[in-house]
Amino acid sequence: LSNMSATLTVAVVQLQGELKYARTDGTTIIVRAEFGKRVGQDSSEITAHAGASLDISYSAAFEIPAESSAGVEEVANSRVVVHVCEVSKGDKKKKGDTITPVGSAEIDLLPLVGPSTEFTVTAPITLASPSSAGEEATPASAPPQIVVRVSTSRPLLSASQLESSNIMTIHAHGLFSLPEAWAQAQGFSYSLGIHLPSSADTDRVVTLAGGTVAPPRGAEDDELGADGDLAAPDDVAFRRDAQARRHFVRFQNASLRVHLQADALQRLLTNMPLVRVIPVEIRRLAASAAAGKGKKKGDEEEAVYHGVAYVGATQLLYPGATSVSGAWLVKPFNEQELSDRMRTQEEKPRRSKADSKAEAEDPTQDSRTYAALSVTLTRPLVARRPASALVAQIAELIPPRPVLPKIVSTEARVISEYEGQVASIAAMLVDEYRRAAVDEDPSATDHVRQKLFYELNVSGKYHAIKEQLKHSIIKVVREKFMCTSAIADPNERHRFLSQLYVFLADHMHKSLSSSFSFAKTEPAAPPTLTAARINQAAHEREILGDTAGAAKLFQDLVARYRGDLEAWYDYGAFSARAGDLARAEQCVREVLAVQQTNQKALLAAAALAQVGGRYDDASVLFEATTAVYPDSVLAWTMRALFYDARGDDISHSMALLEAQKASAAAPDAESMFLQAAAFYTGLGLIDLTQRALAFETIASKSAIHLATARMLLATRPVDASAVERSIQSALTVDYHNAEAWFLLGRAQRLAAPAEAVKALLHCIDLPAPDKPNADALLLLASLYIESKNYAAAKDMYIRYCHTAPSALGWEGVGIACLRLDRLDDAREALAESNSYDNTSATVWGYLSLVCIRLGQVVEAQQAFKFAMKLGLSDQSLLRELRAAQAEAGFGNPFEPPLAASA
Repeated sequence: LSNMSATLTVAVVQLQGELKYARTDGTTIIVRAEFGKRVGQDSSEITAHAGASLDISYSAAFEIPAESSAGVEEVANSRVVVHVCEVSKGDKKKKGDTITPVGSAEIDLLPLVGPSTEFTVTAPITLASPSSAGEEATPASAPPQIVVRVSTSRPLLSASQLESSNIMTIHAHGLFSLPEAWAQAQGFSYSLGIHLPSSADTDRVVTLAGGTVAPPRGAEDDELGADGDLAAPDDVAFRRDAQARRHFVRFQNASLRVHLQADALQRLLTNMPLVRVIPVEIRRLAASAAAGKGKKKGDEEEAVYHGVAYVGATQLLYPGATSVSGAWLVKPFNEQELSDRMRTQEEKPRRSKADSKAEAEDPTQDSRTYAALSVTLTRPLVARRPASALVAQIAELIPPRPVLPKIVSTEARVISEYEGQVASIAAMLVDEYRRAAVDEDPSATDHVRQKLFYELNVSGKYHAIKEQLKHSIIKVVREKFMCTSAIADPNERHRFLSQLYVFLADHMHKSLSSSFSFAKTEPAAPPTLTAARINQAAHEREILGDTAGAAKLFQDLVARYRGDLEAWYDYGAFSARAGDLARAEQCVREVLAVQQTNQKALLAAAALAQVGGRYDDASVLFEATTAVYPDSVLAWTMRALFYDARGDDISHSMALLEAQKASAAAPDAESMFLQAAAFYTGLGLIDLTQRALAFETIASKSAIHLATARMLLATRPVDASAVERSIQSALTVDYHNAEAWFLLGRAQRLAAPAEAVKALLHCIDLPAPDKPNADALLLLASLYIESKNYAAAKDMYIRYCHTAPSALGWEGVGIACLRLDRLDDAREALAESNSYDNTSATVWGYLSLVCIRLGQVVEAQQAFKFAMKLGLSDQSLLRELRAAQAEAGFGNPFEPPLAASA
């Protein structure tokens, strides 16, 4: 760097507040500035009055190096001290005036080590002892302050130098937990030697000297961060105890700032992933060495103790990190170990018996002496990418699109149009009837009707009405009945026309009833298959092991509610659990295309990318999630697990530390690794779940065993014996855990249904804080149906419907009542099931069977037609229907061929 110079100007602008010893009749003061060992000229005399602020016009100039590392460090480590002094005039006996210090203010010059060349600060004045004013002094009502403007004639660093360099501040909080012999000994001082790069290929040791033994600090809060060798809860308690009760080494000038030029900074950034530590040598010096007496090599000879603390600095490599703070244990200095540690962290230092002996004899090892240090940079070594940039990168992976418009059912629209046409025609016919009835006898209704028909025919209005209805009926045929071509088969055409007639007549009556009601009320909303109901039905199918049925329901869900992001995510999670990772990723991308900061979708996409081997995409997605949701325990934990799987232990430590910070802010939340395991299990990602559980050390054994059981149940095929072993382990810890009994029932359902029933009964009989486990009730009811215990099945299905009413629950009640020959109850239950979902072919089939047995032939045939139209495929139910139809004396010519009986 060049040897250019600059002028440092210190201008005192104003004195605010009262000087503690200012007289009411005025006190004469002067101010002077001091920089390092250089003292500026005194100001002219100024009169200060008690209770009044004082404008001051004073400046002092000092020459400093510019655009040099030495000059930057001089400014960064120096303070400008502004002294305020009282001037007492001498009498005849005394020659000259007496100058007495009143107070001083210190100004840190670090703001000048940047793009700015000027700053103004209001600094407090630390007052000295009272002046000779004695009783005439007036106590100050508020601490005085001084306003100082500091400037340089040119920047200390050029723009390019500023951009490529950094200022590192090392702050020594002290050496704590000293050996007892050190605490009592006199005549020793302590120094720290910090190893830092000075250029692209050389190092230097910067020294922080002047440490002396001081009495205990007292039981004040430990201000250190969570890094270092003593970060565990027990170690933190040890630190606080040592700080409160034992002597420590205090450094008079506790902070040291080092200018890292571009090549030194690059070397630090390159070597830190391998070296990972900043060695700090600790020397205990005899008084002669501290005073610089003796030989030139006296410092080394007079050092009665030489130790080292390896400050872990990998946190400085975290994106956006600018500091590391903690406590590091002091150990005996070993030249070979230091050399090995500075070459590579992966090579273990070679240790000899002599090293072990020296460590055993070292007094700091028994006392657990530690150095409390903080290292801070003015800007991060690795810049953190802003959340907006990461979201933009997600947009490159998954192009955003607007929310899909809400699609109104075409079928519903054409039916509404038909009903509107009927209402319009009905209103027109009423008007025509009233005109025909003018001047007629009110009792001659037949005559009026004939007159109306005649008028409609001869005027062409009847033909116009037919044409008006024709178009809406054609739309109904196409949209509702999906019929777009002529029907050649006469029987099929007859059946179709019958269905169409019944449908049109029903909706005509509905429209007329609505139009001509004299006590109109708001019509009840027709039963709609909501997203929540479809989702519940899909969950029920999955619990019962009907994966194909659940998949069909999820497909129906996203088809009906294309703009429902939660529906897409649930379908994606189900697809992942079913092993279809490609479809799962497609569903998650649908969510992110619309809402690119959806947390669950971001994490799911990242996990799926990780499983798929697209690690760059996974890294971007994890980083984006933690940028958008910096307080998310789950996001940071999953990111930490991802880095661990990749072998990036520095990034793993960073993410794990952030997860721990977020977890500490939510102490009542579930353990962070159990949260991650639950998320992975919800996606059926078994390998990732196992990795999360392998890190779990805080949660109870019962919680870990249950998480393992959930993971094993998500494995395909399910290893029932392994699940049972995990659950039995959980039950040995907490025998009354309802979830454990439910999971045991799920595991035993296929292999040992009788044992599954016992486990599920135990689950639902346990006291619960809110409602019984609905899934346990459903599973138990289905087991009762399979074992033909219909009375128990009916009771369980009814309990399930009270807890979580659904189409499947009421269907189960209906089937159980049918088998118990309680036909009226069966019909009501099946009708209730239809009110939740009228698209179930099975429900219509059983409803047809119930109606046959009740002798309701027309209703039975109609229900059967709906069942066949909806694609009834249950061969056992079809055979039972055919037998019942034959017994009742009617059949169905349109029934498809049945499969051969088993």
